[in-house]
Amino acid sequence: MSDVFDLLTKFPVLIGIIIGTFSTVVGSILALITTIITNCSQRRREREQWVREKLQEIYSNCISSLTAWHGSGLPNYEEFPNAVKWLNILLIYHSNISNKDFLTFPEEISLFSSQNWKLLAEKYNNMGLDYNANFIGEPLAATKGLMNRVIKLASVDKRLHG
Repeated sequence: MSDVFDLLTKFPVLIGIIIGTFSTVVGSILALITTIITNCSQRRREREQWVREKLQEIYSNCISSLTAWHGSGLPNYEEFPNAVKWLNILLIYHSNISNKDFLTFPEEISLFSSQNWKLLAEKYNNMGLDYNANFIGEPLAATKGLMNRVIKLASVDKRLHG
């Protein structure tokens, strides 16, 4: 050990080289760690933004396709498959199944897809969403109920408002 100390005292430049090399290595490691953390954060923000934009598109298309399907009060059967498609895409993107507003939503979409208007209108009536199916007809009442459910889900979806 004393040989190393003697060597370092004879060559002070060697001490500078060792300290400089050590500082460079530590600085490089810290810079790399900072870059990794920054890139991970940026990727996470970009992913959240992408999901937010996709969800906005999906919710918007659900509402517009339901409106096109039954907006005039008469069913537009050409729009029905489009409405079902966007509702099913919404199911795929809606990962928060523990959300109490979402628990019955898959069943509602299934009833809508199978055109079981009566049961769907009754379901909305039991939820307190009375659309007077006797007056406007079960398909329109069911569609209005489903549209309001989509709007409600969009309003509580934290991924849209983050």
